[in-house]
Order: sequence, then structure tokens, then C-alpha cells
Amino acid sequence: MNRLPASIVRIQATIDYIDSHLDDELDIQALAARTEMSFWHFLRVFRATVGETVKDYIRRRRLTRAAYELLETDQNIIDVALGAGFETHEAFTRAFRAQFGVSPREFRAAGQPPTLPRGIPHITTEYLEHLHSGLTTEPELVDSPARRLVGIKSEFSVSPESFDLIELGMAAWEAFAPQIARIPVRANMLAGLASDIVAADERSIQGYVMPCVEVTAFENLPEGLVAQVRPPCRDARFRHRGGGQAWEYTLQYVFGAWLPDSHFAVADQPAYFTFDPARSPFSESPEIDYWLALR
Repeated sequence: MNRLPASIVRIQATIDYIDSHLDDELDIQALAARTEMSFWHFLRVFRATVGETVKDYIRRRRLTRAAYELLETDQNIIDVALGAGFETHEAFTRAFRAQFGVSPREFRAAGQPPTLPRGIPHITTEYLEHLHSGLTTEPELVDSPARRLVGIKSEFSVSPESFDLIELGMAAWEAFAPQIARIPVRANMLAGLASDIVAADERSIQGYVMPCVEVTAFENLPEGLVAQVRPPCRDARFRHRGGGQAWEYTLQYVFGAWLPDSHFAVADQPAYFTFDPARSPFSESPEIDYWLALR
């Protein structure tokens, strides 16, 4: 990786802007608009690149600055709290303790500098290579035909910080998996997971997740299942192995490193994953093919 993708340069500009406007009200929609990315894509690229959500990053930067102010000035704690954007001493104390492990009063009394750096992160090619260590495989580009999918669709509305596709799909998968053997005219022995975001802002993400199988025809389906067609498209096929945090690393690589530098954009259709039911995303040792529709 010899140069930074344009999207990553824009994220660095966003980081610089945030740091120079910590005293201002920072609107996440407005920050996204500055990058000329869609709001949802901005959220994904920022999290993949920086390692945390925009909201959490802003809060951490303000708390880090507040920590230094506690050590280097004689301001009252409530004044430091108000300067960090907190309306009450109690809310500031809770957030401060969550980040530093002690209360603001205890922190000032100890006189030890915070473990987080005073400065802002600077994104470099070395930083990205470190962040995505071991995730350098290029995807296979595939011209995928239309897929007829049958499954259980579960809708969700969650905060951006709570968005976790695996957690959101767990209950639907547990309800769907026992029905797979009853579905006729299956196209193959794989299972799948389709998911789409239908609306997103700084407060919530709305969408659905649908554990499914591919069929050759929508005939004689068990009651309670829904049918959906995934249109033909050009896909980037990523192969993921490993559970737990490894899945988050894969998504960080796809959206934070590969996609911004690929000259592709994401097509407006559901994300799609395929897997052996025994190695599902919800198992201890998942093996997943991630089909990312491109345009």
C-alpha cells in the first residue's frame, strides 16, 4: 500500500476538524457531509479506520483533553466537565471513570498523566497495514447470477454503536436452522445470510437480517418463510475464517482498506454471506464467504 486512499485522507481531515472544534457542537451528519460520503458509508469507514465510532471518538478526545486540564490547571471539576460537553458533574464522573478507571477527583489527586495520547492520530500507510495485519488477500471478482433466497427476515432498529450483524441475526438463525431440511428445491447445500440497511442517522440504524438458503424456485415453501431475489451483480468475494474479533477485523479490512482503494463503490443491494450450516457466523469456528455487490 503505497498511498492513502481518498476516503482515508477524508477521514484524517475529519479527525483534524474534530480536534480543532472540540469546544463546538459536532454534528455527525455534518461531519459526514464534509467527506462527500454517504452517512452510512462514512460511519463504516471511520470505524474501520480509527477503530471506534465517531461518537465514541469525540467523547474520548474530549475526556482526554479534560484529563490534562485536571492535571495542568486549577479549574473546578464542574467547569472542566462543562468544557468537555457534559451537563452534570455526575455524567462527567461516570464517563471519566469508564475511560480512566478512577474519578476525576482521584485522577487529579494522583497526578499521573492519562494513558491516552494528548495528540490526535495520524493515519499513514504503516498505520493501516498495522491495523489490518494479516488481511491482505484480494477478493475474487465474480459475476453473480440472480439468487432466489428463502428464509426468516428479522427487522432491527439500533444505535450505530450497537450495530452488530452477528448478534442481530442470532435469534433469526436459531429459528431458521431447524427448517432448512424442510425446504424443497434447494440450489445447493449452503446456507446464507442477507442483510440490508434501509435508513441510518446518528441516532439509529434501521434494516433487516435474513438467514436463508438459495432455491431454484419459490414452490411449496414452509409456512412463515419469506422469499427474496438478490439481483445479478458483480461481487467481490471475500473468504473469512475465524470467530470472535476476527469477523470485526475482516469488516475493518473490507471497508477501511480494500474498498476505498479499489475504485469500486458498493451497489445498492443487500449484503450476502454464504456458509456451511455447521460453520455458520454464529458458530465457534465460522467459515464464511462474503459477497459484496459492486458498481
